[in-house]
Amino acid sequence: MRPVLTMALCLCCCALAECQRRRVEELPRLLFRPNFTQYSGYLTSSSGSGGSRRLFYWLVESSHVDAATAPLVLWMNGGPGCSSVGGLLMTNGPFLANDRAELERNDFAWNRLANVLYIDSPSGVGLSEPGPTDPTELNDNATTRLNLGALLHFYSLFPEYRGRAFYIAGESYAGIYIPLLASAIIDGGHWPSLINLKGIAVGNGLHVSINDNALLETRKEFAKILGISFRNDTAIETNLSVNSYNVMHTCYEQESVNVYPCLNTTGLVTYLRDKRVREALGVSDSVSENYVICSLVKIFTHYNYLDRDILPELRRLASADVFVLLYHGTLDYMIPTMLTQRLLERLPQDNDTEGAWFYCHWTFGRASTQIGGMQRSYLGGRLFYRTVIGAGHTVVTDRPDVGFQIFTDFLSPDKDRQPRCLPPESLEDASSCGAEFTVCSVLPKQQASRVEYQHKASTAEATQYSHRCLRLNAQILAIAWLKPEPFGREALPLAEKIKLDSPTMRPVLSLALCLCCCALAECQRRRVEELPRLLFRPNFTQYSGYLTSSSGSGGSRRLFYWLVESSHVDAATAPLVLWMNGGPGCSSVGGLLMTNGPFLANDRAELERNDFAWNRLANVLYIDSPSGVGLSEPGPTDPTELNDNATTRLNLGALLHFYSLFPEYRGRAFYIAGESYAGIYIPLLASAIIDGGHWPSLINLKGIAVGNGLHMPYNESAFKSDRRALTDAMGISIGNVSVLELSVRLSVNLYNVAHPWYPGSEADGYPGLNSTGLASFLNDRDVQNALGVNESTLQKFILCHDDINRIYRKTERDVLSEFVTLANHSVSVLLYTGALDLLLPVGLTLQLLERLSPDPVSGQDAWFWCLRRPGYGLQIGGIQRSYLGGRIRYRTVIGAGHSVATDRPEIGLQLLQDLLEPSRIWPQNCLQFGSENAEVCNGQGRQFGQQILLLGTLLVLCFKGTDA
Repeated sequence: MRPVLTMALCLCCCALAECQRRRVEELPRLLFRPNFTQYSGYLTSSSGSGGSRRLFYWLVESSHVDAATAPLVLWMNGGPGCSSVGGLLMTNGPFLANDRAELERNDFAWNRLANVLYIDSPSGVGLSEPGPTDPTELNDNATTRLNLGALLHFYSLFPEYRGRAFYIAGESYAGIYIPLLASAIIDGGHWPSLINLKGIAVGNGLHVSINDNALLETRKEFAKILGISFRNDTAIETNLSVNSYNVMHTCYEQESVNVYPCLNTTGLVTYLRDKRVREALGVSDSVSENYVICSLVKIFTHYNYLDRDILPELRRLASADVFVLLYHGTLDYMIPTMLTQRLLERLPQDNDTEGAWFYCHWTFGRASTQIGGMQRSYLGGRLFYRTVIGAGHTVVTDRPDVGFQIFTDFLSPDKDRQPRCLPPESLEDASSCGAEFTVCSVLPKQQASRVEYQHKASTAEATQYSHRCLRLNAQILAIAWLKPEPFGREALPLAEKIKLDSPTMRPVLSLALCLCCCALAECQRRRVEELPRLLFRPNFTQYSGYLTSSSGSGGSRRLFYWLVESSHVDAATAPLVLWMNGGPGCSSVGGLLMTNGPFLANDRAELERNDFAWNRLANVLYIDSPSGVGLSEPGPTDPTELNDNATTRLNLGALLHFYSLFPEYRGRAFYIAGESYAGIYIPLLASAIIDGGHWPSLINLKGIAVGNGLHMPYNESAFKSDRRALTDAMGISIGNVSVLELSVRLSVNLYNVAHPWYPGSEADGYPGLNSTGLASFLNDRDVQNALGVNESTLQKFILCHDDINRIYRKTERDVLSEFVTLANHSVSVLLYTGALDLLLPVGLTLQLLERLSPDPVSGQDAWFWCLRRPGYGLQIGGIQRSYLGGRIRYRTVIGAGHSVATDRPEIGLQLLQDLLEPSRIWPQNCLQFGSENAEVCNGQGRQFGQQILLLGTLLVLCFKGTDA
């Protein structure tokens, strides 16, 4: 009888354990069927002050590695008071809650490689049951005892994990939780037979006292480097809309304080408050139905924080051969990366260990090894520190592929740290990741779900008529007769009534000659009717062709232009904006298709719609200059033409020709904008317009804007300190390696240090940026026919001509005097700089403007922009300075690099709006840019067939008239 009773008791205990390890069978609003087992429920523990506590847990077993042998990883969110289950649904879990409170699949879930356990701690956090309101429980020692007790209960429920490899990972205040818990595991006699702790990993961890002055000092230092420090030194979090968790991201307007500031957690909170979800997870009835992701009111504000740093525990764990990995997203203001770096300076760094680490980046159907950041090794390789470029406080959320690579390396620290990227053809889909830990992150296959607009092939008739018009050579007469509204539809019925043998033939022929000259002008201002591979129907008129000019050394030059008229403001009254790319040698037409034009060329050489195109507010003109750049015809290879004076003459001549072709723009408000070396082009051209007597009656210049401009001679030594500060803040300063070596050897994107580096083989683009689709589109013969490109003179289109850049005689002085002269003529000057630009750092323009006295300010010197999405209000763009009574303004742009309109298109559009309305202080009338029907046209212009018929009739009259 005794053996039977013993067996019955064992079976009963097993059944009890199975009941307690409650399996999750179904989850409401889950958008895919999971291929792994999961459990949820409660773990019983005690904080040491008496009474049991029940902490909620959620275990997701491995989906792509055998769960029976895969390691166990405990994930912990910090706060204190933030829910780890919330982290499951926001960061590295297999489910990601969207705005509709549905669960989407996370293709970079950590349970691909391990069984991952999430516990809400301490009591009252997330879905855990509240405990007695004893203030002695709200401290790090009590939380450590609570976590250890919950972990021991877990092992009693899941005995199959006993002795198996165990890891702890987390972020933020888990930088305190985790080392203390790991030390308690070792000290408590549970290691390694029961809890076989192998390593800990902390992302953006707080490892010092929350009141440590070092924390405040590194925040100020970091803010200054990124151009978001205010002159009154007020902390960023007291200002509007700064996302302290990632200064590159926008700020969501929260209705509750119990959330991550600025982060949108509405879908997550809604999901975990759903009654059906709580039933599926087995949530206790004693837990409040009003789930909050961070219990700031009840826990965070009453928590007794550690009053020392955690370095002794880190050292002790490493000495016990527990691998310690600390990683840090470099865009985090809450806990800047310099804080962890300075803590680790107290440890001896291993010899020859400072260098880069890499991850696999999948894009455009190819894999490339990308620099993840900098890494350092301490204590014989048992403690590693990594920075993560382009991520903020939550690395796994901001850069999930990078986070997955970190996790991969964390589980296998002794393997070769160079990731092996599988070829694309070996990847079935995102859910078929292999079991090997060195397998790199894999992006899901893109499903083609776009509506293509089928265009007609370009007709040859337009080119034929163009040549016939050019033979008339009556440009001066055409300019005299051309009306502001292009010659219209009324001519056709008039022409049909004319009899060529009438007694009144001579007056009619005279009129026909004038009409022919008008037709000549219309031919020269060649309208673009169709574009191949355009994925929407444009609702605006556009023209392209050539403008004739001279650089002053003899002979004419033909520069290619592309004019896109306004789509949302009346084109007949909207201002004209000239956009210029720099280089020297870079194509402005390339800028049209990469930055602020209505079309954006994708990697398939198709044109997608840009919802933040600048032609929403203005008519925008793009000119490829100087000769030989982009689609412009090459001129004689005279080195005297490749300098700033010659380019200024060339640009002014082309602009004058434009006004002769488009006289309706005469006297209308005119602006010039551009970026990079256009910081030289633009002020010189603007000064030439004023000095040449063309202002304001013909060219009514109102303002200029330059983004990330070079305004002084290019001198490496002048940039060194600003670059070094930025690389240090971004965690990519590696020994004495120069900035250019970072780009060539280590794949650092100099144009935006937070973005991946494109490993293109061609040298015809911005270094590290993908311009393959753009170049393929503009080298297409059908596209060139549609744009009226001269086939006989065109060379292969390349975005930036290195040959031109190399022999160009660049400026030998700064252009501050030009800015001052323009301001004194009431021409508004707006200078702005993306703060993540390593090529021309944010401090360069400030160095130039320091020679002027800034205008006095009241209150904060921040500037704001409109984020046109529900739940978001005014956003901080950066800091601003003004000079000469506001006629010169300088702005930094948070989160953007060298090309603001590319990196932050909404901000780029706001900058244009502020350029057009310089007297506005706050962005009012935030335009709601909805997704209007792309197939609907606004009726501007004539149909191509009608235009051809009209021109044909006029040409007949024209040739008859000349014969007479």
